[in-house]
Amino acid sequence: MKKQIAALLFFIPLSANVFAEDYRLYFPDIKLNPDEQIESFQVKVPCGHIHSIVGIPDDWNVEVIRRISGVEELHASAGHGASYKRDMKFADAVIHIISLEKACFSVEADITATFDEDRIIHLYRRDLKLLK
Repeated sequence: MKKQIAALLFFIPLSANVFAEDYRLYFPDIKLNPDEQIESFQVKVPCGHIHSIVGIPDDWNVEVIRRISGVEELHASAGHGASYKRDMKFADAVIHIISLEKACFSVEADITATFDEDRIIHLYRRDLKLLK
């Protein structure tokens, strides 16, 4: 009986993610104003897991905040102005995301572009590409 209960407890967490799918995140072309550059970005993943990050650019800082109220977040920022970027291509396919609950899984991003003032560019799920 104990073996059956142990086997059942082992199986339940595995079966809970039967619908899990792996994705790589891609960003669209961002229309920046003249002299604007990308200073930072955030990615929010409701009902998903930020599994890994590869290829962090020099002088960029990355922090992953694990599930709080079902949402994981990634915060990335340049160390200083010389590290700012002109587009988001440096982040394409760098972030590996796993969907955990198909019904509520989504991805959103906020990109901070700066020159004289900061401007937040919000990207919805429909703006981002998730490729397997």
